[in-house]
Amino acid sequence: SFGQSFSATALQMAEAYLCLASGGIKRPLKLVKGYHAEEMQEKRVFTLEASVAVLSMLYGVVEEDGTGKRARIPGISVGGKTGTAQKAKAGGGYGAGRVSSFIGIAPLENPHYLVITMIDEPQGSSYGGVVAAPVFRHVVSRTMAYRGELPDPEALAEEEVENIVSTALAKTNHNSSNSEAGAE
Repeated sequence: SFGQSFSATALQMAEAYLCLASGGIKRPLKLVKGYHAEEMQEKRVFTLEASVAVLSMLYGVVEEDGTGKRARIPGISVGGKTGTAQKAKAGGGYGAGRVSSFIGIAPLENPHYLVITMIDEPQGSSYGGVVAAPVFRHVVSRTMAYRGELPDPEALAEEEVENIVSTALAKTNHNSSNSEAGAE
């Protein structure tokens, strides 16, 4: 399914997600490290309980086979929301154009990264989980690797490694059986 256009800017969505990641407290959005905008009073916008409930839902979108599973980063808890929206036509109504998006937070237990990816009129699939979520994964995992924040594969829990391997094997087996059957 998909929605009918965006009614918020990317920065407005980022502010809302930052508030969730901050336990329901509105804080200034920083786009550049070290830059200090006007001091803003922090303000509680959501209860902590509401923030935790929404973050849990966002976790499910990525980590529990939701539409954002392509945003997963092994060893890092990720939460996010996929989006697929129709684009409005100049004369009114909606056309065939789409905007695919993913907004995510990582790591969820101690958020450091909030990334929005938006793809205007993607080629092939137009679903945010297929097109935009992998861009989030790439940007965040590369940033965390550069900063030395990715977990050492040796340090991952054995069970987690087994889950990653079994998921990869299942996909490989699924793809090869579909290819043999001519399904893909």
